[in-house]
Amino acid sequence: MIKSLRGHLIFFQILLIVIFAMMMTYSMFEIHRITAKSTKEEALRVARQVKWQQLRWIDETKILLPLIAKRLSLTNGNSTDVAVKNCSAYLVELQEDFPQYLNFGVINPDGSIQCSALPFKKGARLDDRDYFISAKKSRTVSMGNYQIGRITGKASINFGFPLYDNKGEFNGVIFAAINIEAIDINLTQLSLPEGSVVTLLSSAGTILTRYPHGEDWVGRTAIEWPVVQLILRSKKEGTAKHNDYRGVERLYSFTPFKINSRSIYVLVGIPSQLAYADANALYLRNLIVLLTIASLFILFSWFWFGQSVLKPLESLRLTSEKLNQGDFSARTNLLPNNREINQLGCAFNKMAGNIEARYQEKLQNEKILQDVNRALRTLSGGNHALIRANEELELLQDMCRVAVEEGGYIIF
Repeated sequence: MIKSLRGHLIFFQILLIVIFAMMMTYSMFEIHRITAKSTKEEALRVARQVKWQQLRWIDETKILLPLIAKRLSLTNGNSTDVAVKNCSAYLVELQEDFPQYLNFGVINPDGSIQCSALPFKKGARLDDRDYFISAKKSRTVSMGNYQIGRITGKASINFGFPLYDNKGEFNGVIFAAINIEAIDINLTQLSLPEGSVVTLLSSAGTILTRYPHGEDWVGRTAIEWPVVQLILRSKKEGTAKHNDYRGVERLYSFTPFKINSRSIYVLVGIPSQLAYADANALYLRNLIVLLTIASLFILFSWFWFGQSVLKPLESLRLTSEKLNQGDFSARTNLLPNNREINQLGCAFNKMAGNIEARYQEKLQNEKILQDVNRALRTLSGGNHALIRANEELELLQDMCRVAVEEGGYIIF
């Protein structure tokens, strides 16, 4: 019985701990859900920030290129050596004022280079570049794809602006080459958690730039990444949770923007482990506190239950066994107080006292009855002896015999 009570106590304690642990686990999952949502929202905020940064660069380039064209008066079709020298000198100064650009230059209608801020090889042609073809067709500022510049020899994204003469005939393209490394430097100013990655993708899934370590990624394709496939399918702003190319789970947010008819995607990825780090640490800390409190509670309740419940119950059990064995003087050692179990012990002692009193009374009555029976047997034997006796001596002898044998009296 006592072991059973201890077992029940431990069972309910463990059950209570499990319930609390389950509640904590549910809370952790709920915190994970809220954290994932807020992290994606933060990543989306960063993606939008990058998007507006890029759009600002594009807008600045759209404003800058027509101003350069007007400054050089190239719309008049002047391509003399003096004009070319003046053009190159001005572009050199311009490139120094805008270090985010690798180069500025002017391309003739046939694709040959008219002038450039950087030296170029004679005979070099750029009529196959996307920004040249697109600017010629769109008649506005156009963006090319990622490229390794034939003049700069570095990774860049070029913009082109078409030039026209007084008759409205196509007269070439002025271009500006944005330094990919300058974009990386701009991304370092964003408030991103450690381990986060920001990627600019073309509509073909090509990496235009990436932070950090952009120099190792520029120009590589990411079309096989699940998140990139999702982006190219949806073609709109959104969030997702996917493993990256290394199998690390990340919370992604992405947003598109267009340059002319071309889509560029900003992708921000934050490691899930990093995003959940605070929640996991809080859960682990709470779990340790719970287990510590539970262990102390179990030890305390084990001692308290043993002293306050099991020990009194054990005293009641032993006393009841003694009573059952006929020891009516047995009593519990529970002192009277306000505790229910002590009151039970006192009631038990009172009951045992009543039983002992009745038993003693019974013994007394039995003794009286035995004395009465002995006297009656002696009287009966004496009557028979009196009837049978012929002489006084014989009667006296028979009476003594009856008193000893029938009554159990002792005659000295």
